[in-house]
Amino acid sequence: MNKNLFGEKIIKKDSIEIIYKGPSFESKMIIKDLYTQLEAIESIVKNTADVLKNNRKIDFGSGDIKIFLKLKSGSFGEVIEIIFNNPIFQKVISGCITATFIYFLTNRRNKSKNFQKEIEDFEEDKNFKSNMKKVVSPVNAGGDQVNIIGSNNLIIIKQEQKEEFYRSLEDSDENKLLKNGEFEEELEGTIRKLDLDAPRNYYFGFNIKNGPTKIPTSVKGEFHFNDYRDIIDEPVKIKAKVRYKDGKITYIEILEYQLLPTDKQDTIKFK
Repeated sequence: MNKNLFGEKIIKKDSIEIIYKGPSFESKMIIKDLYTQLEAIESIVKNTADVLKNNRKIDFGSGDIKIFLKLKSGSFGEVIEIIFNNPIFQKVISGCITATFIYFLTNRRNKSKNFQKEIEDFEEDKNFKSNMKKVVSPVNAGGDQVNIIGSNNLIIIKQEQKEEFYRSLEDSDENKLLKNGEFEEELEGTIRKLDLDAPRNYYFGFNIKNGPTKIPTSVKGEFHFNDYRDIIDEPVKIKAKVRYKDGKITYIEILEYQLLPTDKQDTIKFK
């Protein structure tokens, strides 16, 4: 019989592997991200145990398990070991957790029959879903991904899937309240040059002050780059048609702009 460092008997163990890959995790990780992610995983594991106990699928809860962190050699990842006191329930917790991640990653289309009731409980638990976001939050750069492995399931969430995964976690009532459509608004930020060769669109990218960046942007009317050369990378205030999808700005058409650095500025309108 295996024993832990305190001489206590270990009957069975299950594990969830959290492995981060990509340019942001080349043998390093921001300490704040690591701390946040570890807290989130611990909370998810304990919450899952309590929900499974309430649904009478296991006879122990969060107070009956011990969670250990073991670094995984060769990659930036952790093995979260869950120590059970009953061999019958091996893999139940990790199976439930991975099934829940699969459910939200597939935009709520793939609900496990084995954990249907638990997933329904988690759908109503904002704290649980917030912790799921925190597990994925370190995945920021192109090429980044997180692998979640447990109970015969492998979930891979790539950087380009992150925003869609976040939207899937939002409550349906919250989605209804999110802004959709096109609105005329004033914004402050910086115009960046992205793709001046795009036919007829002449795309810029707009970085909103204290907000999202690289939003696809065009200007109204006939385009001549020399007219805008002096405003690239300069702080500006714009009047624009702003397109939203589920509360996220997806496109900006600039109608007017005003340079901000000096006292006197001319307002330019695009016709």
